[in-house]
Amino acid sequence: PMTTTMAALALLVACNPARRRLELDPRPGWPVAGVAAGGVGLVIVILAALSGPLLDWLDVSAPTFRIGAGLVLALRGLLDLVLRPRPEPAGPGGWLDALWPVGFPVLLRPEVAVLAVAVGADIGVTTTALVAVSALALAVVAIVAPWPRALARGVGAVTSAGAVVVGVALTVGGVLDI
Repeated sequence: PMTTTMAALALLVACNPARRRLELDPRPGWPVAGVAAGGVGLVIVILAALSGPLLDWLDVSAPTFRIGAGLVLALRGLLDLVLRPRPEPAGPGGWLDALWPVGFPVLLRPEVAVLAVAVGADIGVTTTALVAVSALALAVVAIVAPWPRALARGVGAVTSAGAVVVGVALTVGGVLDI
């Protein structure tokens, strides 16, 4: 099974806070980013809580699902390394920006959702919630804090490379656990 450290690392590189900052222009304020992260955290906890029944319904074992989650994470990391960050179109303004574009599609992404299920199946809901809060808190700080775009690009690229490595490690771990 996945360790808590690997789960934390996987969710952190999936969130890729620096890269997400480059996808929001103009950057939102603290309250909007915080509400968006809270909503995404709730979705992660719900997905983690439903991981057992979901895997049963799909007739998939936790290691097999972890293989898929690792592949999704590695592919996303590769795409983030190759493609330039594209700012999301401006949202409707005000608090609705917490839903679109900050909550979805910037913070809640396919790799985050798939990892929520994989992590929930391996380490449980409570630990998943704690790990998700940490990753999302870093994402909020990265999104809102004023830091140079060049630094965000560099940190985002390193984190994307980390997503490839962690994704491959999750995949290999899943194969070895079958």
